Amino acid sequence: MSLPIREATVEESELIYQVMNASFMEYKDKLIPPSGALMETVEQTIQTFHNGGGAAIACEGDLLVGSARYEPRVD
Repeated sequence: MSLPIREATVEESELIYQVMNASFMEYKDKLIPPSGALMETVEQTIQTFHNGGGAAIACEGDLLVGSARYEPRVD
């Protein structure tokens, strides 16, 4: 099975946040150091888009099942 992957929009920031939070919740209090993913906010996801970054998302039908955020970096 293959999942379609597409570019996300800033309007999907809440969904991106929810999937990331759910994905890392099982690791809460288990990782040393703890994952920063659980400290992220929807506002930080929105800011990623405003800073020139974005996200790719994978959907199974209408259900968002995965995402990857990215930001531009200067070497």
